[in-house]
Amino acid sequence: MTKYAIEDGLPIPAPNPGGRPPLERLAERDEKILNELAQGMEFDEVIEANMPDYLPRGSENWHQYKKDLKKRITNKINSLSK
Repeated sequence: MTKYAIEDGLPIPAPNPGGRPPLERLAERDEKILNELAQGMEFDEVIEANMPDYLPRGSENWHQYKKDLKKRITNKINSLSK
C-alpha cells in the first residue's frame, strides 16, 4: 500500500479493515437462507426460492446472480464452521 503524507501535518485516518458495512436486507436474506438450510432443505432449491423476482428465470443475469448467491452462502457456511 502506498503511504501518503499531507504536507500541513494533518493525520491520515486509518483504513477501514472491515470493509463495507453489510446491507440489512441482504443480511436478513442470508439468515433466512441459512435457517432453511438448517431445516434440511436442498441447497439449490433454497437458493432458487430466494432469487429476486425482477430477474427473468433462465436469463444470463439470473444465472450470474444465482452463482454469486451460492458463493456468498457457501462462504458464510464455511466461516461459521471455523
